[in-house]
Amino acid sequence: MLGSFFRDLAYFLGRHWRIVILPPFVLILLLLLANATFYAVSSRPRSCLTCHYMEPYYRQWETSSHASVTCIECHKFRATFITVATIKYLTGIYAPRPRARVDDESCLAAGCHGGLLENGRARFKNRIEFDHKDHLAKLRRGVHLRCTSCHSQIVQGEHIAVTEKVCFLCHFRGSGASQTATGCVPCHGYPTRLVRHEGFVFSHESYLKLNVPCEQCHAEVAHGNGEVREDRCWSCHVERTWSGKSPYFVHAIHVTTNGIDCFECHEPVSHGGFGMARTLSVECRSCHTRRHSPEKELYMGVGGHGVPDTPSRMFAAQVACDGCHGTRMPEGRGDGGEQEDLIVTAKRSCVICHGEGYDGMLDDWMRELPRAAAETARAVEQAERARAAGRVRRDLEHLVEDAKANVDLVLRGRAVHNVDYALKLLAGAWDGVEMALKEGAGEAALPERPPLLAQPALFCTLLCHDRMGLPRMVSFAEMNIDFPHSLHATDLGLDCTGCHSREKHQMRIISKEGCMGCHHGPEEEGLGCAHCHGPQDLLYRGKVSISGVKATADPMAAAELPCQSCHDLSLPAQSIQVIKESCAGCHDASYAKMLIDWERDLLERENRLTLQLDEVEGELAKLENVGRANEQAAGLAEEARRAYEAVISAKGVHNYGLSVALFDHAEKLLARASALVR
Repeated sequence: MLGSFFRDLAYFLGRHWRIVILPPFVLILLLLLANATFYAVSSRPRSCLTCHYMEPYYRQWETSSHASVTCIECHKFRATFITVATIKYLTGIYAPRPRARVDDESCLAAGCHGGLLENGRARFKNRIEFDHKDHLAKLRRGVHLRCTSCHSQIVQGEHIAVTEKVCFLCHFRGSGASQTATGCVPCHGYPTRLVRHEGFVFSHESYLKLNVPCEQCHAEVAHGNGEVREDRCWSCHVERTWSGKSPYFVHAIHVTTNGIDCFECHEPVSHGGFGMARTLSVECRSCHTRRHSPEKELYMGVGGHGVPDTPSRMFAAQVACDGCHGTRMPEGRGDGGEQEDLIVTAKRSCVICHGEGYDGMLDDWMRELPRAAAETARAVEQAERARAAGRVRRDLEHLVEDAKANVDLVLRGRAVHNVDYALKLLAGAWDGVEMALKEGAGEAALPERPPLLAQPALFCTLLCHDRMGLPRMVSFAEMNIDFPHSLHATDLGLDCTGCHSREKHQMRIISKEGCMGCHHGPEEEGLGCAHCHGPQDLLYRGKVSISGVKATADPMAAAELPCQSCHDLSLPAQSIQVIKESCAGCHDASYAKMLIDWERDLLERENRLTLQLDEVEGELAKLENVGRANEQAAGLAEEARRAYEAVISAKGVHNYGLSVALFDHAEKLLARASALVR
């Protein structure tokens, strides 16, 4: 039966092949012709209006910077898509609503924005420094962004423009009403103008020196939290099923792969008008009858002459007077009167808030500061006598008056209420006195400045760290190392102010280059790079200890080549762009490209592994919160992070082969951990 069927079919095709072959052939030929015609016509942007409701978009494109670029140069037409589009047009089943994606490859193509990742620094709104590489090449909050994540079509009247709403969503999402994920400074910089608030004029600079966070005063800087309402999902996923995937997976599908606009899912976040934190109510009137008493002015860091406002750190932390002077001595207790009561209760408050030993620091302040103030007062009296005798030039007399006012403020306001400001006032008074006397009476009339004002380092030691000690190790973020603080400050006896600002507590003023002046000098040759660059040294020499990975030295290390073979220590920058020249100098130009390829490959692996770590550690945290901790999976994740950190902290190009092995090992560990927590 089957054989007879095929024989009859062959006989029929043999006699009637024209009827069978020609119509489909002609149909395909017509379709190809229609396809070609459709493609040719579609190269004209105006033709898009034939099918789609997009007159506003077309008008925006006509007046945009992309007016010389046709639609299909960005919105790619692939062969299969053209065929489907042709059939839909001919049959009338096309969707009039425009929805076209732009791949990053179209934006970054040669002749368009090629090279943007290598040199993509720009200014947003002419004031905010912005680097495209940081946003496109690296993961941002677990999301791999696309060009169209920021350059979208939601700005009315503009084509492919950046809107602040996208910035706000990423920078404020999940950070609270008074905070951002990246801080305020990257966009706003450090404020410099004077501000008037609640009747007082002050500068932000004074508060920045005390490391007062912006949110301490500026509350509710953002409105909305960028939430994703469930009904937004149902507008596309009509089946209304939820797989419970992590946010990282969801963003990878919606943002990275499909380029869906952020606000298709997220509610917007607004930023602009802000409220101020509740004004600090320093109720001094319970003790001091005058509204603007010297104690209050000194505490707030205002009222001086020729000295910048400097609020007390306690005032910046919104500690009111009764925070220190809260509990009075019992009636009949103590024989020193009210003053003794205030001192005793203040010392008790120091210990309650800060711990043992801080009451002794108050003793140091009460001993040293009045001594410096008394000596300054005597210098001012000397200057006043010189002025009375006509030995001070008339145009300099105001310096003596300002010095007297500053010393009076310290004496009447009691220096312990604001140590920083008190010393600035006294130093300002000395500067004025010295200038007035030097110009009139000559050098011999200059008084000797007291040690606390003459030696800035004494402010750190005599008033604080002699009693409280110094941290043994501190972090040096710029060099990514733990810094042996006590070695330099105690053992070597270096002056505090050589590395730290006298004006801003704990602020480091010495730069990486300043350290290099000693550590890269000839007298430090015996110290070795590993002293500061331990992680890099371990990776380079293959001394990283991770179970399951055979650590081998880099070929350069195996050949006993020192760090200086690649790193020219006379240059301030040690970037890949600089070091690749060393590769080309010893080998050939292809080695420079190889170094760039290594860095790019390791960055891709780092991004991929970052996502995996975040997902697994997030799942482990959820299980722990509900009392179902998985110790085996947690151990695997911890070992994976150790391998990951070994590469990240050491910059993997110091041993590319070992770095790849460590990343691969970490991925395998995370895959096992992920299987255990599902």
